[in-house]
Amino acid sequence: PTNIFAVNDTLYCMYMSVTHWNEKGGSWVCDYAGLTRSTDEGQTWDKLSKVTWPGDSNFIQTANYRLGDTMYFWGIPSGRFGGVALMKVDVDKLEDLNAYSYLTGVDENGRPEWVQGNEGIAQAEVIIRDPVGEISVTYNEYLGNFVMTYLNESLGAVVMREGVTPWGPWGK
Repeated sequence: PTNIFAVNDTLYCMYMSVTHWNEKGGSWVCDYAGLTRSTDEGQTWDKLSKVTWPGDSNFIQTANYRLGDTMYFWGIPSGRFGGVALMKVDVDKLEDLNAYSYLTGVDENGRPEWVQGNEGIAQAEVIIRDPVGEISVTYNEYLGNFVMTYLNESLGAVVMREGVTPWGPWGK
C-alpha cells in the first residue's frame, strides 16, 4: 500500500506491485500500481482490476487531497528518486480509469492543461524534479496553500514546499 483514503463510507487503497527490490536503497521496480476498495471498514478489500497505472509511469506512489468533488493525486514513480506529476478525477468516478485526467502543462495564463487516458499518463508533466520519496500533500487553511512534504534521499532531508494550486507554482 502507498496511500489510503476515504470517500463517504468507502475506503480506497493505492498499492504498487513490486517485481524487484534493487540493491541500492530506495530503488525498486514495479509492474503496475492499482486501486482497491473496502466497503466494510477495511475488513476485506476488492482489487479494482481495471484501475491500474503502468509500472514506468509517475503514478506508482501517490498522495491525494479532495478539493470539492475533485480528488487530486500527486504521483511519483517506483523508488525514491523520481519527480512529481499530477492527476485528478471526480470523486464519483474513482473506479473508472478513463475518467482520470493528467496535468500536461500550464498555459501562458497559468491555467492547467489536462489530458485523459493513456495519452495523458504518457504526457504527464513533472511539476517537481527533485528526487522524491514518501510524498504527502495537504491543504493548510492558515497558510491558504497546499503543503507538500517528501524525502529527498539524495540530500538525506525532508523537504517542505507550498503551492498556491494543486499544480503550483511550488515554492523552493
